[in-house]
Amino acid sequence: MPVHIGFNQGQYGDLFIGLTACRVVKRADPDCKLVYSVNKKFKDIIPILKLSKDIDGFILWEGYNNWPTELDSANLQKAIEGCGTDNFHLFHPMQTHTVYDWYNYWHQTEEVCVAHQLLRPAEEEMDFKLNKPEIKKENTITICSSRRIDNEGNHQNSKALTIEQIELVKQFGIKNNLKVIQISGPQEEQIEGLEKFEGNYSESVIKVLQSRFLVAADTGMIWAASAFSHPVVGLYDLSYYKAAVSCKNWTPKNKNQITLFSNKIGDISLPTLEEALVKKHNENIMNPSYSKEHQDLFAKKLIGEDGFFLDIGCDHPSKENNTKLLEEIGWDGLAFDIGPHLESWKLEGRRATTYNVDASSDGFIDILKAHEIKEVDYISLDIDEDSFSCLKNLILADIQFKCMTFEHTWNLHHQDVNCVEDSRKLLTEHGYKLLFKNVRIEANQKDGHGLKPFEDWWVNQAIYDRYGETYENIIHSDTVKIL
Repeated sequence: MPVHIGFNQGQYGDLFIGLTACRVVKRADPDCKLVYSVNKKFKDIIPILKLSKDIDGFILWEGYNNWPTELDSANLQKAIEGCGTDNFHLFHPMQTHTVYDWYNYWHQTEEVCVAHQLLRPAEEEMDFKLNKPEIKKENTITICSSRRIDNEGNHQNSKALTIEQIELVKQFGIKNNLKVIQISGPQEEQIEGLEKFEGNYSESVIKVLQSRFLVAADTGMIWAASAFSHPVVGLYDLSYYKAAVSCKNWTPKNKNQITLFSNKIGDISLPTLEEALVKKHNENIMNPSYSKEHQDLFAKKLIGEDGFFLDIGCDHPSKENNTKLLEEIGWDGLAFDIGPHLESWKLEGRRATTYNVDASSDGFIDILKAHEIKEVDYISLDIDEDSFSCLKNLILADIQFKCMTFEHTWNLHHQDVNCVEDSRKLLTEHGYKLLFKNVRIEANQKDGHGLKPFEDWWVNQAIYDRYGETYENIIHSDTVKIL
């Protein structure tokens, strides 16, 4: 088995940026073992990096600018011997840029690959993703001001937020009943009136993910948030790369980030910052539902802003669609149907890969295997009389899910052709729990179907334990109130 050891060993932001290089290496050599380089100064990032599906192990370096020290050489030799193969490659952990002003030509995640002479990453590989941990949302805003000070109390970072900008965030939090939590290292000054989170780097990342959104200067924490598509308001300037024409090539490709840019951080006006805060806050609490019966809000409430879906019976890309909202807030997924609307998915800007395939067939399962799908955050399953056949295929293929909306009744006039009890028996046998049993259609239906049950909404045991009971015969608009 080939073994690769890399890449740039720090700082925190660099370690997240290197995840794109990991993805590129695994694409080129899927059977290899990838050992990730981390300097011992930044080892508290490792619990978060362990969420990467591409990293198989870690090596800690002692030296930074003086790499390798004698201990580094000994650790490297030990790591090589432990691999049990001569087929290994070491990427230099302090690799230099091959082009001085790379930031005027390509993205920072691409630059890692260029510097290490790897293939250029695809666009989706630049938007690296980690498996999201189970977290509970808090009514907080997290802020990284980057106001570092030396032992004499002098400010060291020209790209830090101003006191006026910080005060605006504080007042915005008070106005919207959101506690503002300061996320910072030991060299940053305590901001008056804010609670400073005390925890290591990985714990700080979790605290950020628990918040409604992050406000930050150009820091490593912005890259950490990007790894989970967490909502961000990021403030950037040219204080580091003065020859750049914009900041776009060192801004994460986070679909949930609002980027504010000026030549100096202090030139970003307070009205501009406030507008971004309002927009991000409204996005957080007022996402419109595209689903006919709020299935998208069910998945969003349970999983959050980052996930992976299977839209089985996807039909139209936006009208009464169960996954458009999820895509808008940062999710990825696959969509399946045999209807006429698949061609319009790309025309409407949907990112999900679509497949014209019978989802009850072996060909459908072959596609899932080709994508190496084992666990899915949300499955929308609605293909009428073929729904139960598809469900059996998913179970046989050992596809795990966190939540699913399953249409068990597609024919409201002839109940005997539906699959209510069969689907419940199968899913219960495989450890899934009914959170909402017999979700009902709203009463104001002109076709006479008002208040008739049509779906079951399933979850895994871990999610069910958050609520501890099954809600029966509930109107779909009431499900979100419970969640």
